[in-house]
Amino acid sequence: MAKDTQYSLEQVQQHNKEGDLWLVVNGNVYDLSKFAELHPGGAGVLLAREIAGQDASEPFFSLHRSDVLTKYDRLRIGRLAPVKASESAPKRKEYLLPVDGELSPVPHAEPDWLHPKLFSPYYSPSHRALQTSMRDFFDSRVRAEAQEFELSGERPTRKLVELMGTPEWDIHAMRMGPGRHLHGKTLPGGVRGENFDYFHELVVVQEMCRVGAPGLQAYSSFLPVTPSSPPGLSTTGTQYMAGLQAGMVIGLPPVLNFAGEEMRNRILPDILAGKKFISLAISEPHAGSDVQGIHTTATLLDDGKYYTVKGQKKWITNGHFSDYFMTAVRTGPNSLSMMLIERDDNVETRKIKTSYSASAGTAYVFFEGVKVPVENVLGGVGNGLKVILSNFNHERWVICVRIARYNRLIYEETFKWAHLRMSAGKRLIDNAVVRAKFAKMIAKIDAGQTWLEHITYQMTKLSYAEQSQALAGPMALLKYYLARCGREISDDAVQIWGGRGITQGGMGRLIEQHQRTFHFDTLLGGADEVLADLGVRQASKPADFNLAKMSERAVVVPDRMLNGDCSNFTIVVINQHVLNIWHEHGLVHWQTAGSLHKTIAISDIAIIEGWPLGEVMQLFPDSPDIHRDWSGKIQLFSLFDLSAEGFKRILKTLIVENPDATEDVDLSNLHGFQNLSKDLQEFVAAYAKEVLNNETSTDGSVRVAPGTLMSTIALLARLRHGPSLPDPRRLPRRLTELALRARFEDSVHTTAADFPHGWELPTATALEAAVEKAQLYGYAFADPAEAATLPAHVAEIVEGAPTPRLS
Repeated sequence: MAKDTQYSLEQVQQHNKEGDLWLVVNGNVYDLSKFAELHPGGAGVLLAREIAGQDASEPFFSLHRSDVLTKYDRLRIGRLAPVKASESAPKRKEYLLPVDGELSPVPHAEPDWLHPKLFSPYYSPSHRALQTSMRDFFDSRVRAEAQEFELSGERPTRKLVELMGTPEWDIHAMRMGPGRHLHGKTLPGGVRGENFDYFHELVVVQEMCRVGAPGLQAYSSFLPVTPSSPPGLSTTGTQYMAGLQAGMVIGLPPVLNFAGEEMRNRILPDILAGKKFISLAISEPHAGSDVQGIHTTATLLDDGKYYTVKGQKKWITNGHFSDYFMTAVRTGPNSLSMMLIERDDNVETRKIKTSYSASAGTAYVFFEGVKVPVENVLGGVGNGLKVILSNFNHERWVICVRIARYNRLIYEETFKWAHLRMSAGKRLIDNAVVRAKFAKMIAKIDAGQTWLEHITYQMTKLSYAEQSQALAGPMALLKYYLARCGREISDDAVQIWGGRGITQGGMGRLIEQHQRTFHFDTLLGGADEVLADLGVRQASKPADFNLAKMSERAVVVPDRMLNGDCSNFTIVVINQHVLNIWHEHGLVHWQTAGSLHKTIAISDIAIIEGWPLGEVMQLFPDSPDIHRDWSGKIQLFSLFDLSAEGFKRILKTLIVENPDATEDVDLSNLHGFQNLSKDLQEFVAAYAKEVLNNETSTDGSVRVAPGTLMSTIALLARLRHGPSLPDPRRLPRRLTELALRARFEDSVHTTAADFPHGWELPTATALEAAVEKAQLYGYAFADPAEAATLPAHVAEIVEGAPTPRLS
């Protein structure tokens, strides 16, 4: 029979018995005469009076998913003839079936930016063009295989993986986010690789997630058609999707950001083409969220060319079939490094059976003395934590993108079910309690998407390094929020679906799979509780120094430095618009905040514990300048006039704990000296020789930039006190450069030309000199003429009055 043949309902009704059984579903006529005995519910269900020979659309869609119609399309024999307008037959109800590439008709089933009548500041026509292309690709080319392999546990076919890596699609490359790996390419939707941003990546990931909710199963769009309903969509479920290079998304960024050209050129093409796989290997049986607890060790061989790696990694996504492992290893007791390990006979992987599908290839990985070239260390030996942390932000962002789309899928599936399921003579959606659950779901999914898009926008404006600093806390809290929303949405969905929500297969299989696997979202990329704590700790960092309240500013000034005694430091606290300074003349209140032009933000100040008398030390950020204005703009500051004797005194105190000592100092015996780089060892040795032990000063003074002074003191203090102090190797790079360039000779004043960035020597006029000296105590003026307003007691302070005290 031709499938376009039309039959009247009367003709269908004549076929209503065993061996001759027809019925109508959504306007199509099906011959189930031979299929009846194979029906999972038995032939009796189909022979019921309200089913056999009747329009069975409503009972069918209350018990089946629409993919059943696709699976058994061979049983369709024709269409139901349309009813003439003059006939009195009741109007037939039609059900909207999925259409590949189209948007969902369900309210809130799509992000607002896809709504034809809503607007977003984040998305351009190129994002919409890419979305259209991606939806068509995943609906038409991925869903069928995904449905089959998700249940069987098979990994995606190599044909599909390689198709996604062809120049026509470049999906693997797009999933790595913006970067030069996309430059020169024309991507789907006509997007130029140079214009690809994080919102484009968000589009790609969320379109993949429509095909991959937890457990990859097809679901139907079966709401009754209304005049305003747009075409429908179809979606499938998840961990099959993890087999589509999920390991690459988290394992390849270190190569993109830290590897040299040789490594990039050697491994990137095959991975992005889908020909080889890479995974991120950090977690271990005894170290999950606790990265510092890693035990896998890499030992440098005597030839200095190779490491041998021994250890185990666990829960490694795609690990079972990976060719490369981006691995965190111990290269010393206090040294964590990242290295690329290539699979060989000394690498063994075993599948781990998890709650989701085996398609993801999650594995236990064993390294049994595998040899790794030293060139495969990324970011330098000992910098593994930096590499790991820089990668966490993008990994967590991708997880957030995925969770946001999965949460929306569960809502959509449940919303459609509530319009179909009849209970006590009415639809579930007609129950106020059920509608209240949907209100909470909608609020969560839309709020989560909005926060996600806000974070994504910040990513488009910040460099990779800036993202690691500014977004680590917010990203952690976003993942915590979305994962918790997923838990609550899953709980509400199961309650609405009832028994079908806990039954594998059938109508509620997507709901059942999600409630069984949403816990992965609370663990992957960092456990909920750990990330929540991280977010709060990041937010509270400015208060950690305990120098003043968060609303305050503080300036660290030397105590009577002009008189040559540098062994003490004093903090002057500026609390908003009031500066309070204690001295022997009484308390001075300044209400003129405009005059207090330069300060240092509290986040730029650190306390070094263990110094004699508990001195406070200023560690400058990225610039040697001592003061910043209220807007954060760097202001240049004059060099310190420093007594050579005072300088020697504090250095001797730090190194030998005796300021009157005359003996030479053996730096090699100081704690930590051997751990410094060769350049720093040479600098410290030369510095000690020229300043500390030189007794031939001609004019008794040394002029030194404040950044050099402070970084040197911190470095020498580190040598004496060991690990309780900040590691000088982690001082801002600018300070280290300045310290290495500076030379200190007691008999010679340096000139402005010896220092970069426009350092100026003190001016000759008494007025400007007074202003510059006042600046040492936290005073500064937009116009030097304002110095005329200086009270007399301020001049006394800078000329040697008693020490200002903390108010």
